Amino acid sequence: MIGKNTYGMYERRKEALGESDQTKAITRQIKDVFRCIDFLVASESYGDATIGYMGSSYGARVGPIAAALDPRIEVAIYLNGGAPRSGTEEVIDTVHFAPRATQPALMLNGIDDFIFPSESSQKPLFRLLGANPEQKEHLLVGIGHSVDNEQMADEVDRFLSKHVGKTGYQPKSWRDKVDYIWTKTKALVGSKAGRAKAKELLPDMIATLKTHGSTADDARLLADAQYYQAVLSPDLDGEIALLREAVADAERALGNTDAATQRLRQYLASALTRHSLKALLAAESADSSEFQQSKQTLSEISELIPQFAWPELGKALAAFRERDRENATEHLKACESLPFTWGLEFVLRAHLAADQGRGQEAQDWLSVLGLERAKNYVEGGLPTPPDLVAQARDKVKNLETEQTVSKNEDEALRRLVEEYPSHYYLHWLSGLQAVRSEQMEAAHEAFAVAFEMCPGFRTTDWYAITSQWLGDQASLECCQNRLIELAKLKDGCWVWDGIHIARAYCRIEDSRSYPAEDAAVLQEYARLVAPWFTYGAPRMLGPWLEYRLGKKVKIKSYNNNGHPEQQAESMILDAITEYRFGDRSAAFSKLDNARRFIEDRIPSPDGEAFKYIGADHAWAVSRLFLREASALIELDSETFDARVTAAVGRLRSDLNGELGEENTRRILLQVGEALVKKYSSDEPSNQQ
Repeated sequence: MIGKNTYGMYERRKEALGESDQTKAITRQIKDVFRCIDFLVASESYGDATIGYMGSSYGARVGPIAAALDPRIEVAIYLNGGAPRSGTEEVIDTVHFAPRATQPALMLNGIDDFIFPSESSQKPLFRLLGANPEQKEHLLVGIGHSVDNEQMADEVDRFLSKHVGKTGYQPKSWRDKVDYIWTKTKALVGSKAGRAKAKELLPDMIATLKTHGSTADDARLLADAQYYQAVLSPDLDGEIALLREAVADAERALGNTDAATQRLRQYLASALTRHSLKALLAAESADSSEFQQSKQTLSEISELIPQFAWPELGKALAAFRERDRENATEHLKACESLPFTWGLEFVLRAHLAADQGRGQEAQDWLSVLGLERAKNYVEGGLPTPPDLVAQARDKVKNLETEQTVSKNEDEALRRLVEEYPSHYYLHWLSGLQAVRSEQMEAAHEAFAVAFEMCPGFRTTDWYAITSQWLGDQASLECCQNRLIELAKLKDGCWVWDGIHIARAYCRIEDSRSYPAEDAAVLQEYARLVAPWFTYGAPRMLGPWLEYRLGKKVKIKSYNNNGHPEQQAESMILDAITEYRFGDRSAAFSKLDNARRFIEDRIPSPDGEAFKYIGADHAWAVSRLFLREASALIELDSETFDARVTAAVGRLRSDLNGELGEENTRRILLQVGEALVKKYSSDEPSNQQ
């Protein structure tokens, strides 16, 4: 397969800038297709292979031209294509070439395509294609200007099997087979239906690697495939069994210290912890065999990864159910440094405090558990049994007859932070609460403490936001260095961590240039997150990368899909890009659009009128980013007033003409430009 990079695409877009001759442009693009075929035919791997053409959107619109002119193309797949609209020059109009494109053709389109409508574009092109009626098909397998990838893959395989004489993909070697399955698996895991298909593909890949793989890279790829297979297992027991097998294979092939082995061990430890906690909660009594087996498993996890703190929560639960309050308290101390927590920890602490007669502290833990901001985090990992929470509340009620208990959530969080100063997550929640109250200085202090305890992605992300909000350059520099360190730990990062890195990089951006290796890291994450975060990351990273790398590329228009935070960041980055490439009018217009979008979609940090998770983060980031972009593009009113006043003052003081004609003209241009920008959105009289 050859992915053609024709005239006007990607980095070759600069070649086409200013090209107004559509005939010349399409002619060059078709010639590029011919050159690709020349290269393919000349390669040793060609043999007697069948050459096919697949194009999407514009590639499907001009595809029939190439198919009509080059008989070496024996089959054609047109995705999201159709006949061009009126106004196309006849010499390069697809409708004149389509009847001469006689090879078998498959057209796949989406319903209600707004670029190539069905009645006026898709069907006319299909009728004009010169293939025999039994050799051409037109199917709708998507919505709008897109096709469903899974249906598309199935239909293309079926069509090629029918007309090319092969059943699906025929790899030439075991390595080709592994690469094909792995590529397809990663494309499928994004949907429920796709995961079912990926689950069917992986055993063949794993068996092939076990039979033929001989290098360390093969062993690492096997580890990744086995992990995918494990997480696609329908039950936790199956996941654990597959992860045990994967860890054993990795230890034999790579040793205990390899990053792939360590990663699999961590996955296994996490699965075992979840299994043990559920068993401990479900066991009828502390004397049951299930309960004792779960305790044994927790000890096994500690041996598997000595620094893994999650088993401590399970040991605390076991000790609590065995009425060993002292040991339960000791194990909970080890949970204070965890980067995130479960509501189970808060409930256990409430029970222990109530059992010792500390009614206010017990109520404080229950109050923090009920914080709206906390619910998104502490209840996501493991459901807390309602009866365990109800029992803790009953204990507090019994104590209320003897002591006064306050239920104010903010005061509860403050008291717990004072009582447990080394509890990371309490500081994290304090920071979130402060942001929600628009108290950015208090938030900065809380996130600074959390950053010292656990400088992971989320903490560094928030610490950077509050640092830049308050102009704390020293802390911002610290965050920047930490993010670069985290970005280079690629083997230990999740896909989502790549997004955190890229977003924080955008916000920390200043006039300096990062080293080339750091830019390469970000490009790698841009490729990594693109298929996972369709509406956010690509549109944000696209403008960011072109701004950073100095390459102007085509930016897709924005719509109302996706999370508003990513949309706002993307719009602002697009404005910054226009500014960097000298189009200040476009920069001003796009920044103004971003400002209106933020005011309409992210009005406050408390989540009202905001249906997405993370309203506090979206509110803080969008306004911070807007402020920084406004300063960069010099659209801030005070900045302009100061520049105009200073420039006019210099001209007034130059009564003798000492500045000279060139300097005077330059200052006048600065004044005029500033005034036009300042008043361009006001009444016509002001513009004039």
